[in-house]
Amino acid sequence: MMEELDFPVIYAHNKNTGGHPHGWPLIASTFFLSSSTEPKALFGDLPIDGLPLRLLQLFIGLPWVSTYSAALTAQKQLEQALADRPNHSGVSVVLDSRLIEVEGQLAKAKEARGTDDRSAKRLELARLDEETVTDRKVVETARIALETDTATVAAVTVSYDDARRRLKQLEDERSAGYSFRQLNPTCCPACEAAFEEAAPAVQHADHNTCALCKNDLPVHENDLDSDRIQYAQILVEELASSLQIAKAKFKASEKTAREATERLRTGMNRMRNLQDAISTLPTDPELIVVQLEARAEQLRELVASLQSPANDDTETQSELKILRAATDASKTLMTSMQSDVLTEIADSVMSLTKKFGVSHITSMHLDGGGRLKVHQGGADIYFSNLTMGEKLRIKIATSLAAVEVAKRRGHGRHPGLLIIDSPASEEVVNEDFEQMLDSVASAAKDIGGVQIILGTIARSAVEAVVSIDHRLHAKGDKYLF
Repeated sequence: MMEELDFPVIYAHNKNTGGHPHGWPLIASTFFLSSSTEPKALFGDLPIDGLPLRLLQLFIGLPWVSTYSAALTAQKQLEQALADRPNHSGVSVVLDSRLIEVEGQLAKAKEARGTDDRSAKRLELARLDEETVTDRKVVETARIALETDTATVAAVTVSYDDARRRLKQLEDERSAGYSFRQLNPTCCPACEAAFEEAAPAVQHADHNTCALCKNDLPVHENDLDSDRIQYAQILVEELASSLQIAKAKFKASEKTAREATERLRTGMNRMRNLQDAISTLPTDPELIVVQLEARAEQLRELVASLQSPANDDTETQSELKILRAATDASKTLMTSMQSDVLTEIADSVMSLTKKFGVSHITSMHLDGGGRLKVHQGGADIYFSNLTMGEKLRIKIATSLAAVEVAKRRGHGRHPGLLIIDSPASEEVVNEDFEQMLDSVASAAKDIGGVQIILGTIARSAVEAVVSIDHRLHAKGDKYLF
């Protein structure tokens, strides 16, 4: 992100921990505001080493800030090195060993500088991401088709089984009827009298007359049974053909879904591997080379100073003099307009804070050390002594003021992003919550170029201010993401 947004490293130094370069974690802390933890710094999270003011200077675009920061850090490091300079003979051996190690690292870094392909990997990652989106759509379409074909096979199978049972039933009924009609009884089932004695005419029957009732047997039943069986057989054959077609279509859909799923899985694996490869790349090969060259040069100077003790103090004092001159010059150039800019920021913060519901503040002053003094109730107090709710409102106002002043001046570097987490906790009065949200939204709209992401529980105050097309709301048992 430092590389993408072209942010310089912020250097800081204190006597307890030494010098430290601060990068993206420090800068990103200015975009996140939360009332769940007590704010300690006016801007960002770290109140030490004048970092809140350094961040304000960076985002507002105050000239010479980076130069002053680097020169002052180098000056303090050299001053501390002079105060803590070792005087034993083993220092030279340690420095020589360290110099050899750094030079080896520098040679490897120079080789790696020419082989850095992060841009190509990022383009490949973007291409894979587009392919994954397309593959997801194909998988979803194949899944729906497979479910449809599965249901079709089940329905045709049920119809086919029913038709087969019906055909079997008709055939059994025809066989049973035929068997009963072929019976030739010789006696009455009621009185057991022989037919030749009771009804001699039956003996001359042509088997088309019932032996019991003397009625003619219907000659068309066999034909009707044959027709029904024929129709049932045709239906069974048609359903069998339909079932084969449905099963073939189901197998094709199953194969298509399986291939689409495998293609999506392969693409996602390639994306993960590529992301892992990008994450293992150094942050900036060119920056590593510059840092190692500076470190090697510093070690050479230290080794040379130990080898020529006669000129040690003179050379060190000369370097320190140059650094002090550079610090003073860059500070003069930076502070020539800093006072006006800080006053402009303080005025903007006060105006926004009043809109956010803190109306009892009469004045604000932001000094050259980055400390905000607030005059309220006839007394002057600093930011750290305010209540949690007041701190949250002032931090929001400070972030918006940085964007507003930078935009007004025309050369600021704030990306315009602000993420507010749980602004309606117990530190903020519930009755003022909707007014504060409405005021923040209005201020952001007036400033322009600001994107605010708000994380809070669902409540009527949020719904009254944030329109439905700008809300991501988890309702009922649904998940938010």
